[in-house]
Amino acid sequence: MADTRAIVQRWRRGLVAAELRSGAQAAVAAGRPAKAVGEALSALSALAALAALEAMGRWGDGRGRAMRSASERCAWCVRAERGSRDVPEQPRARSKQAPLEEALAALAVALDSANVPWTVIGGTAAVARGVTRTTTDIGVVVRGDRIGAPALVTHLASHGIGGRIPDATAFAARNMVILARHTTTGVDLDIILGWTTLEHEAIADSTLTAFGRVVVPVALARDLIVFEVAAGRPKDIDDATTLLAADRKIDVARIRARVAALAEAADAPELHATLARVLDRVRAIRRLTPKRQVRT
Repeated sequence: MADTRAIVQRWRRGLVAAELRSGAQAAVAAGRPAKAVGEALSALSALAALAALEAMGRWGDGRGRAMRSASERCAWCVRAERGSRDVPEQPRARSKQAPLEEALAALAVALDSANVPWTVIGGTAAVARGVTRTTTDIGVVVRGDRIGAPALVTHLASHGIGGRIPDATAFAARNMVILARHTTTGVDLDIILGWTTLEHEAIADSTLTAFGRVVVPVALARDLIVFEVAAGRPKDIDDATTLLAADRKIDVARIRARVAALAEAADAPELHATLARVLDRVRAIRRLTPKRQVRT
């Protein structure tokens, strides 16, 4: 169990640190240095707390153990889903559908040529599954047991996809998330190295689905909901709610079981509350709206 917690917390730490640093950078850009200092201190405190807990042995550490233990892989999964949000976003042009399609097509070519199983998750997958919202980046999960982070970073670079932080390879080795950017379009790419059964099942069960003019493997709505609950941000909760409310055929019992297993393995009981919040919102929506189906 301790090994599983280490994986999930590693994933979370990467995502949380990125988001906090992003807030600090935005404050500087807005001419609010005092707020930036506060954001930076919050980031340091959060990371220090996680590091201290690891040092005390609550979650454990070590990639070697992670690769051997199913429980640790599960914990890493939750952390990676949250980890890509912890790095600062660099200034870039506002992405629209065409750049996203171009970046997604380039990423598909790169991953297919690497012969590694993968699927689209996150906001892009939600849109492909029928959610009406905008998204400016792309998230995917690949099988981490098929390729290592250094090899994948090098391979992506040969396809015009580079790291968007200076230490992208080292960050990926620590957090199982490659924070990348498509050079031509400037679209950000979060590439999670998946080690858990949940991620492997999502990849295996994904279906070829259109995102604009690009057809790529996309995780099923039932799996996307679990990923969104694990990430837990307001927009993730919104996506999970929309996906579930729109399709009454989704197996809620399966989602409950996956979230429960993830919460226990990752020592993340808050996932139960997040799922409960989604289910409450879905019930409220269904009382007020007619039935309709999303593409699953």
